Amino acid sequence: LVCYAVKANSNLAVLNILARLGSGFDIVSGGELARVIAAGGDPARIVFYPNFFRWMDSAARHYFEAAGLPSWRETEATDGIIGAPLVDASARFRAPASYGDRIAVESSIAEWRGRSFVMRHLIRRGGELLVEGTETRIFARVNPEDPTRIQAVELPERFRLLLC
Repeated sequence: LVCYAVKANSNLAVLNILARLGSGFDIVSGGELARVIAAGGDPARIVFYPNFFRWMDSAARHYFEAAGLPSWRETEATDGIIGAPLVDASARFRAPASYGDRIAVESSIAEWRGRSFVMRHLIRRGGELLVEGTETRIFARVNPEDPTRIQAVELPERFRLLLC
């Protein structure tokens, strides 16, 4: 499936020509979705890439739980750690997924960087690699000097051992 990036030109006439030629569409918003549908685009040929980032975020949460990391409420009470917020994300799209596809996300910690770490996510449909993604995260606490901000902290060794 070849997908046209709607953000490049969302003119209805252009989208209609591409739809009639059987093109797929890469969209990033509900507005782009509405324009593709109005132009006659096939919903089964629309790829909404932000979903991949949502799935990676969810996979990170599941990874922490499966590794035995306590809940954020518990880590806040014992160590002041309120969560592992995302500070950077990237994805290399190898192949599109379509509505109804069954996908699987394989997650691992690829690198420790002092107060941050890199998670690697491989998203597959069967044996086909669709997306290679990375997320850089920190473990954070409330900044003691400014409670409206967060501060990156070293992860306690007992937690690091769970995640490796």
